[in-house]
Amino acid sequence: MMNDRDHPDRPAPVTRPARAAPPAIRRYSSELLAELAQRTRFADPAIATRWREIAGTEAAEISRP
Repeated sequence: MMNDRDHPDRPAPVTRPARAAPPAIRRYSSELLAELAQRTRFADPAIATRWREIAGTEAAEISRP
């Protein structure tokens, strides 16, 4: 059974191009965390961004750097 799209006499439908992917949040979060760390005098913003990796999943759920 042939549907409308497969019919050889009809042109393919015109559609919009795919949207570009949104920018990665990592690009903006590092700047934001660095600024926040500077205002609050926090020593190393990398610790905050890697806290789950450093402290472990369970400890990171109940603590902050």
